[in-house]
Order: sequence, then structure tokens, then C-alpha cells
Amino acid sequence: MIVDKAVEALAEWTIEVDPQWDGLRDCQGLTPIEYAEAHRDGLAIAVPKGDRIAALVRRLAVTGQTPSWRDHGPIYRRTIKGANGKPLWFRMINAAAGPGLPAVPCEVDGRNPKTRRPYPGAYHKQYLDPSPAILLAERIEYQAWALALHSLASTLERRLSRFFVVPCTVPVWPWEGEEMRQPGRVLLSLAPKGDCAQAEEGA
Repeated sequence: MIVDKAVEALAEWTIEVDPQWDGLRDCQGLTPIEYAEAHRDGLAIAVPKGDRIAALVRRLAVTGQTPSWRDHGPIYRRTIKGANGKPLWFRMINAAAGPGLPAVPCEVDGRNPKTRRPYPGAYHKQYLDPSPAILLAERIEYQAWALALHSLASTLERRLSRFFVVPCTVPVWPWEGEEMRQPGRVLLSLAPKGDCAQAEEGA
């Protein structure tokens, strides 16, 4: 009953990530914008799960599993393509926002439908496949689980007077080499030359 109450208390936890928290420090090749977007989107995916920490601890204790934190292989930059398989063109224009309001930048189709050629200044857009935000969300969930176990061990050590509670040894930052002292893993690799060549050919 003491253990059950300690686990149940985890249901009051919420996930709040410090702005300086970095879950992709072992990644190489991300631009500052990609880095910021991955953290923003990853946090948005993970935060709604904050009230499920108690259930997560119970489920993983029963199944003997741990949350995933490892990378899922290389992440590639791929060009956004249309239904015909050719890269899409985009451009920025100043669109009217309404009477008396200043124009606002707006991204629109960058291909001229009459000439079927891109407008001057048009550009291609790329995306990361798979998105590092998914990996980041998993790492947030993993760290919440790890911190919960450390908290439980500390709490139960004080409350279970007739039992010896083994200190929690679950690593909190395993992707930074904390687990078995492994070096940081490279998450991002650039798209292979073949993919780039296809994009240039389609242009």
C-alpha cells in the first residue's frame, strides 16, 4: 500500500521543461531553426502526457520495459515534392491584411501557372525525415520516467522502515553517454547524393 500510494502520487506531476534543456546535444548537422523547431514540437507532443507518469511507471514495471530514447537511424533532409514527384516551388509575398492594416509576409506557390516556370526568387523547401521531434518527445518521456524512479526510490527509502530500498541507478541522460559511458551518438546525416541529384533533376 505504501508503494502504491507513492506511485499514485506521481499522477500529480506535470512535465515542465527548462528553456535551456537540450535533448539533442548528441546530434550533429541540425540548423539552429531545425533545432528550435524539434524542441518546440517535441515538447508539444510530450507535455500532454504529463499526467500519465504514474500509469507509465506501472505499465513499464509490469512489462519490464523502458521508454525508448535511442535514435532511429539517420535522418535525411528531403525536398518537398508534389503529386508528380517533382520538387514544389515556394515564394514569399506581402499580402494585404485588411483595410488600414500593413501588408504581412505570406508564403505562396512559387510556380507561375502561365509559364510553368518558377517566379524569380522562388525556392524549394526541405523537411527532416524522420522528424527529430519524435525522438525528442520520447527522450522527454524517458527522462520523466527516470526522474520518477529516482523520486520513488528516495521516497520509499524513508517510508519503508523494515525494508532496504536499493538506490535507483537508471541513467537520466543516457544519450549523452551516461549509460555504460558510451560516447554521444550522431543522429543526423545528410541526404545521400542520389537524393540530391534527383531533386536537382526534377527542378
